[in-house]
Amino acid sequence: MKQITVIILAMITMQVSAQKTKLNGRWLSVTTENLGASWGIRDFTFDEDKWELTFTMYGDSAKQFPLFSFEATGNFSVGKKSKSAKLAHETDFYFTKKYLTALTEDPVILQQLGFSNCNLKKGIKTDITVSGCSFIPSVTNYPKEFDLTSLQGDKLFLGMRPADGNMGTAEKRPTSLGYALVKTK
Repeated sequence: MKQITVIILAMITMQVSAQKTKLNGRWLSVTTENLGASWGIRDFTFDEDKWELTFTMYGDSAKQFPLFSFEATGNFSVGKKSKSAKLAHETDFYFTKKYLTALTEDPVILQQLGFSNCNLKKGIKTDITVSGCSFIPSVTNYPKEFDLTSLQGDKLFLGMRPADGNMGTAEKRPTSLGYALVKTK
């Protein structure tokens, strides 16, 4: 019985490790993602147990009106298969750094986003790791996201973010998959 348990654990570990290795590379949004009143593009890079993200938000689907860019880095771990999202694994993303860049100077838009008090200058990447800014909390206040990952053919899916964007507790882990990303290298 003990040998069977060891074999099963080894097989699970190999599956999770294979899933993680397949994530290596750069993954981009297939299309501009409709977020309701705005649109976004995600640009992820995975390297072994590290990840980087650049998320750019636009005021239009044609990407003519960029609003801001959010960058984050950290480590991640792929866990067990999801019980709620078919073909997905529970994946935890740990933050080490967070950056924000205003891509507009429009004071009304900056105020609507809650960026007015963040000392942002258009086009200048600002480290918000310690301070956070508006709806983007500091690493101390929001160190980890409970997410999903699913490789389906040549596409990568992460969990569908809830309306409030909060995936900071296990209970907030998505139960379905969001927009597809495609591997570019």
